[in-house]
Amino acid sequence: MIRSQIGEFVRQSPSHLDFINPALKTFSKKASVSAHSEFDELTEFDSTMERKYLAHCDAQNPLHFLTIWTTRASLAKIGFANYLSTNSQKFGQESDEQRDLGLAFALRLLECDTMLMTSPLIKNFRWIVYLNFPFPVYVHLVQALKRRPLGEHADRSWQAMSDNCAARLMDIEVKDSPIETKPKNPFFTIFAGLVLQAWSAREAVSAQSEPPKIVTDIKRKMALVDEKAAEVQFQTPGSDSANPQTSELMGLGSLGSQLGVTDGMNIDSGVFPMDLTQAPINFNGSPWTWQIPNWSAMPGQGW
Repeated sequence: MIRSQIGEFVRQSPSHLDFINPALKTFSKKASVSAHSEFDELTEFDSTMERKYLAHCDAQNPLHFLTIWTTRASLAKIGFANYLSTNSQKFGQESDEQRDLGLAFALRLLECDTMLMTSPLIKNFRWIVYLNFPFPVYVHLVQALKRRPLGEHADRSWQAMSDNCAARLMDIEVKDSPIETKPKNPFFTIFAGLVLQAWSAREAVSAQSEPPKIVTDIKRKMALVDEKAAEVQFQTPGSDSANPQTSELMGLGSLGSQLGVTDGMNIDSGVFPMDLTQAPINFNGSPWTWQIPNWSAMPGQGW
């Protein structure tokens, strides 16, 4: 019932139609709704879902728990999508109110995802959560942190990313994780670079800042990945064809451009071939304008 209610709400949403096919807006009952009115409608819809459905769920029941937090995450995702849609042309130049609203939706989505990832109640349902890694939220937060390293939401953003990273990335052997930190995974290289660049901006203005857990965890994982890659190279000297890292990355040269990454990041040159805080990894503009990445090109992933 909740899925159908959310589906009906989203399919009429102007921001959703902007993303999938703007031509369909002529058939929408809400086509002429302003961005502010759309936000008001979402707020009202959120309250209705909480009152009519979620308030009657038992949080100790695994299916109910999954329902509660996937619903809240979905509503946050709708709000975040609305923000991206309405601000895509003035990304980075929004008013303080618009910027805070976008960050609030992004943080809410990440925190809901963490609740789902950390609950032992839904261990057997976690595979579906793994398939919905909130990468655009991470990109949005690190972009905001690079522009305003000491902004009002900076500490909460680092904490939310640290908690989510701890929930999703700490077990290097998890097969369902969309960003296993193994030598064959170029996505982790991109992810690590984005986070470390944001922290580098923070260090540049506040040298006394204590590194958040996500930064220390990523650096530890990078060292472990390099160690594994070195073991592979030592076992198969002089044979690129026998090197799993090389063979797995064959054909991934276009991944960076598909994700909007600048040309300076050469994934095929090694696991971590440069200081990632200096590497020219950059997702330009709003995620709304990114090209659809070829997730199927990523080895071992179910995207």
